Amino acid sequence: MSRKLPPEFNRDLSLDYSEAELSNIKRRFIYGAKAMPMMDFRLSCGLLFQSPRHIQPALYAVPFAFLNADKIPLVGNRIQKSDESMDDSERAYLSILALAGVSDFAKEIGKNRAVTEIMYKGWPGAFAWMQFWFGAITDREHELDQDPKHSEGIVDILCQALTTFLSIPRLAKLVVSTLGASILVTHLWRRGDDSELSKIKGRHLGSTVMHMMLSEEGRDSERLLVEMLVAMDGKPSAIAVTALARLRNILDGEDFTVRKLWEPLFIVEHLITGVNDAVRNALLALPCIRVVGTVLSRLLDVPFVQDDPTYRLAHRLIVLCFICFKRAMQHANGVPWVLQCLEAGFLESFVNCCPTLFAYSQNFSAEMVATFQVVSCNLAHLPVAQMAIALHKKLTKEMPVHRYINKAIPTARKAWIRFQCMVMEREEIISKLPPPSSTPVKCDFCLRLFERQELKKCAGCSLALYCSKSCQARAWKEKDHRSQCKIAKKAGPGQKGDHQAV
Repeated sequence: MSRKLPPEFNRDLSLDYSEAELSNIKRRFIYGAKAMPMMDFRLSCGLLFQSPRHIQPALYAVPFAFLNADKIPLVGNRIQKSDESMDDSERAYLSILALAGVSDFAKEIGKNRAVTEIMYKGWPGAFAWMQFWFGAITDREHELDQDPKHSEGIVDILCQALTTFLSIPRLAKLVVSTLGASILVTHLWRRGDDSELSKIKGRHLGSTVMHMMLSEEGRDSERLLVEMLVAMDGKPSAIAVTALARLRNILDGEDFTVRKLWEPLFIVEHLITGVNDAVRNALLALPCIRVVGTVLSRLLDVPFVQDDPTYRLAHRLIVLCFICFKRAMQHANGVPWVLQCLEAGFLESFVNCCPTLFAYSQNFSAEMVATFQVVSCNLAHLPVAQMAIALHKKLTKEMPVHRYINKAIPTARKAWIRFQCMVMEREEIISKLPPPSSTPVKCDFCLRLFERQELKKCAGCSLALYCSKSCQARAWKEKDHRSQCKIAKKAGPGQKGDHQAV
C-alpha cells in the first residue's frame, strides 16, 4: 500500500531545539531507554522521530519490549542496524506506537515544563502519523474484522492514541474532524464489549468519540451518519441495534453509574431527532421507548441535592429522555408511541421531576413545555386520558411545587405558568369528551393498554387476558404459562376463584 504522508511528517523539529537540547534528549534516550519512565520514553521517541539527524541512532537502543513491531528486523531484543531507510508505513507504525497510551500524559502537560514543550512542539508530526493510519484504515477497513493480527495491532495503537489525544482540548477537535476517524470510531462502537483493546472497552471509547463528533459545532451530522452507514454495510438497522445495545449494556451492567449513560443516551436522542429518516425509523421499530423509560426510572432514583454534580447530570439526562419521548410521539401518527411512553412511566416521571427541573434548569424549561404540549395533543383522544388527569391533579396538590418555583428564576416561573395553563386547558378538553366505555386493561404478555372488550381470555385457564393469539402462544412458550393453565384446571372452583383474586 502506497500512501503519501502529510507535510508535517517530515518536519524537522531541530529548528525548535538547540543542538545541545536534542543531543541531551538522544543521550538520555539511548543510554536510559530501559530505565526511563514510559511517559518520558514515548515522548522522547515521538520527538526524535521528527528529527532526521537523530532518529536512526536513537532507534538502535530501543528495546523490543517497548516497540512490539513485528515488521522491524530484530537481532536479539534490539532493532537491527541497517543502512536502508524504513518506509513510511513502518515509521508511522513505530511513531504512533511510541506516543500512544500514555496514561499520565495529560496530567503532566502544564505542570512539567519539559513535557509541555515537547508536547506542543512535537504533536504535529505525531498527529500527522495518526492521520496516515486513519487513511490506511479507511482504505483497508474490511481487514479489521478479517485479520485478528491487524486488529490487535494497528487498531489497538490507534485506540490508545485516541484516548491520549482526546484528553487534550487542543487536539480533541482535530481528532474528531480527521479523515478516517469516523470509520475507526464506528468500528469500535460496533465491536462493543466483544473484545477489549488494551483494557479500553470499545463501547465506552467509541461512544465517547461518537458523541464528540455529533456534538461538535460546525460538524455535518448528516455526513457523519452517511459515513456510519457505509461502515455498517449500508444497513440503518445495524446503527439502531448498536445504539440500543450500548444503552442496554450499561443498564444491565454491574458497574452502572449515571455518568456512563450520557454518551449512549445522547447518541440515541440524536438518531431519533436526526435528519436520517431510515435510521430514525429503524430505531423506533425497536423497543427504544421502553429502554428509554427504563433509563428514566433509574434516573429518578438519584436523590435530590441541589449542587450535586451527579444530580445535575441526571437532570440533563432526564430532559434527553423527554426529548426522545416527544420525538417518538411526533412520528407514526403518535398513538403507538404514546402508548409505549405511558407504559414506560412517562407521565409519572414527568409529574415527579417537573418542579425541580423547572426551578433549577432554565435552559430546559422551554423544551419541557414543548414536550408536554406534544403529549397533550396526542393524549386528548385516548381512553387513558382520565388516568392522566388524576396524575396531573397529584402534581398540583401533593408535590411541593411552590417552594421550588417561588425561588426560581423568572424564565422558569413563566415556563411553569405556561405548563399549568396547559394542564387546565387539557382537563377542560378531556372533560368535554365522551367518557370511555371501560377502564383500560393491559395485555398479560405485551403489557399494552386496550379496552377490556378487545382482549380475549386465555383458552386454557380463562384467567389471563391477551390481545391476540400470537401473544397467547408466546406467553405459553416464553413465560411457561401452560403450566399455570394446568394448575388452574386441576384446582377446584373455590381455589380457582382465589387464584383469580390474587
